[in-house]
Amino acid sequence: MEKLGFDVEHIVAFDYTKFSEHGSKYLKQAFTKEVASHQEKNSDISLAQGEARKYITTDIHNKRPATWKDIQNYISKGYLVVCNVNADKLSGKSGYTGYFIVYKISDTQIHFHNPGLPPKPKSVLSKKDFIPAWGHLSKQYCELQALKLHI
Repeated sequence: MEKLGFDVEHIVAFDYTKFSEHGSKYLKQAFTKEVASHQEKNSDISLAQGEARKYITTDIHNKRPATWKDIQNYISKGYLVVCNVNADKLSGKSGYTGYFIVYKISDTQIHFHNPGLPPKPKSVLSKKDFIPAWGHLSKQYCELQALKLHI
């Protein structure tokens, strides 16, 4: 994205260095057995490790949990914010369907586009309902990516 003219920021506590070195072993330490198993079954771990090795050479990764305040700060600076959120958790379902595009936030609500199936544009959630779905793996894995086109 940087090569396409975007400022990119990524906040998540995931340790890409450990993942690039240890792959599935790190996933089993970092996540639940269910999540690690899902990743092993549905991902090319070797390919992902190679991509992680490239990723850690960039300066976009901020290795810590993202916060509500981070979303507010990036939105106020004109960034598009993408949060890894479990939409199934919000719907009371088991499983995982992810990613919301945030376009507006206040102290108590978040406005977003849910690209899920079916898509739900212009959705609104309370902070109280959003936070558990955002931290569906654990609070330490609240993740966000912020993107802004250079002008």
